[in-house]
Amino acid sequence: MVLKTRLTEMLGIQHPIIQGGMQYVGYAEMASAVSNAGGLGVLTGLTQPSPEDLRAEIRRCREMTSKPFGVNLTILPALIPADYDGYVDVVAEERVALLEVAGASPKKYMKQLHAAGVKVLHKSATLRHALKAQEAGVDLIEIVGYEASIAGGQPGDEVGLWVVLPRAVPLLSVPVIASGASATGRQLAAALSMGVPAATCVCATLSPLAVVGGVCLLALIIVGAHLLGAVWGLPTRVASRLGSRCEPAIAVETPQLMFEEQARV
Repeated sequence: MVLKTRLTEMLGIQHPIIQGGMQYVGYAEMASAVSNAGGLGVLTGLTQPSPEDLRAEIRRCREMTSKPFGVNLTILPALIPADYDGYVDVVAEERVALLEVAGASPKKYMKQLHAAGVKVLHKSATLRHALKAQEAGVDLIEIVGYEASIAGGQPGDEVGLWVVLPRAVPLLSVPVIASGASATGRQLAAALSMGVPAATCVCATLSPLAVVGGVCLLALIIVGAHLLGAVWGLPTRVASRLGSRCEPAIAVETPQLMFEEQARV
C-alpha cells in the first residue's frame, strides 16, 4: 500500500520514511538501497573526509539509484571542526533532493540551497529550536526527542519524542517529521495518526554495520548507554565504558574543564 503524505509529494518518494543519518554508516550502498525501496536514503556528509569526497559519494550514489536521496550534515564546530561551507556548496552544486541539518542553524545557507532546488530539513532538539528553524525558512522540521540527545538541549529539555510531537504538530506550520525512538511500522502509524507526514528510522539492511551494529544495539538494550557532553551543551549517547562513566564525576569536580580536554577522556 502506498501512503501519500506532504513529504512523499514534496520529494517524489513512495513511502513516508527517511533513513536516519548515521556517521560511518550512511554510504552510497545504504542510501541508494533505501531510495530504491521507496524511502528517502541519506548520505552522511561528515562521514566523507572532505567536500570533494562527498561530491564523489553523491555521484556514486546516483550510479546506484535514479530516485531522490538526501545528505545529512551535523554542524558542530566545537565538536567536529570541518569545512561546513564547502559541504553545503557541494550539496547545492550537486542539487541533492534534501539536506538534513543538525546542530547549528541553517539560516545562512537557505538562499543558496533553495536557489539550487534543495529542500532543507532541520533536526530540532527542542520546540525553541524548531520555531527558530521555521523562522529561518526551512521546508521541514524533524522533531527529535531526548532519546537522541541532540546538541543544543538544556537542563529541563529531557522530554521524549512522543510527548513533544503532539505539541509540535499544531504549533508549526511546516511539515513535522518524527525522529528518535522510531523503528517500527506501529511507530510510523502512530506518527501518521498525529498528522506527521513521515518518520526518520534506523535503516540498516545494507549498512556496513548491519550485523555488528545489530549485535551492539541488542547489547546496549541489556547493558545500557551513557549520555556524554551535556555539561557543554553537546549531549551524545555512547556505549557504556570507563571514560563515559567517569564524565559526570569529572564535570562536578572540575566544572571549569574545557570540552576539548574532556573529549580526550
